[in-house]
Amino acid sequence: MLDTSPIRRGHVQITPRDHFNYFDDLPADLAGELVCTGQRIARAQKKLTA
Repeated sequence: MLDTSPIRRGHVQITPRDHFNYFDDLPADLAGELVCTGQRIARAQKKLTA
């Protein structure tokens, strides 16, 4: 989802579909997927804005 108050153009917020009350409740495999997704988005944005 696009951030409503972006720091810079293209700023994206990545959130899991499931709700977790605390960060440490987030399963490690899901946390890894979120990080990998963020890296893929960052690489694509760099290509578009470089």
